[in-house]
Amino acid sequence: MQIDLSADEGAVVTEILTSALGELREEIYKAEVAEYKTRLKHREAVLTSLLSRLAAGSTTSSA
Repeated sequence: MQIDLSADEGAVVTEILTSALGELREEIYKAEVAEYKTRLKHREAVLTSLLSRLAAGSTTSSA
């Protein structure tokens, strides 16, 4: 899937993902069930990857 975002849209998505990542990390810290914690860590990796790709995309778009 591919989506084109304006600079403003990219900034909003980045802000939302960053907030979600912070909340997710807190939930990982508090999780007691190992299987649940593993699923949360996978989700954390996905969010981190998305944020990296958004940052890379905004760098190439502004060049």
